[in-house]
Amino acid sequence: MKILVLLPFLLFSGCVISIEGDFSDIDFSPDSTLFATIEQYDVDTDGIITPRTEENWEVDLFFSSAKVKSVYADWRFEDQEARLTFKQALAQGDTLWLQDVSLAQLMEQKSASSELADFEMVLVQNPPLDEPRPLGELIIAELTIEEAQWKSDGYAKGSLKLIRKKANGQPDYAATGTVQISFKVPLVGERVAKSNLDFVTPLLLCAENAGQMAADCAFKH
Repeated sequence: MKILVLLPFLLFSGCVISIEGDFSDIDFSPDSTLFATIEQYDVDTDGIITPRTEENWEVDLFFSSAKVKSVYADWRFEDQEARLTFKQALAQGDTLWLQDVSLAQLMEQKSASSELADFEMVLVQNPPLDEPRPLGELIIAELTIEEAQWKSDGYAKGSLKLIRKKANGQPDYAATGTVQISFKVPLVGERVAKSNLDFVTPLLLCAENAGQMAADCAFKH
């Protein structure tokens, strides 16, 4: 069992995270780059921006072991070496990205679940290369918000339970278990957050399905 608590460099940026549990002794530690953002606008293919009504605002939450200098900076404009280092860490590390969680639901019910199709998610986990067991392919994420200020320079505080189960057809020795994440993350403005999420999307989608070849995704994207 692994527990990470109150990492100093995260405290400086207003972040707090603790992670408890593992998947059959395989750690999952998206503990370095953490933020939330509210999607308040839609942009069409012509670049035309249309505001959403408040009942249609959605929240994304991003957790990754890959480190960046700041979640408030536009990652596209880092120097070439820094971008490559970050991409390699993303491809070979642990990332969890919850997408399109209804803000109205979080404000009213304080919870959401992937099992109930309340949100989509991208999950990248890379066990050691010498790990013979496959990861359980059935994944359930349960999000609870305990406290939040849904505004500029605000934050979200809550917990996330991540459950891995064996899918039909997988061997009995597939890695399963539960990871419990407690967090407090800053709310980043939509423009910067969306730019950064667009920047990492192709790489994360590649790494999510690449298995032990995930490292190659840093150079493909």
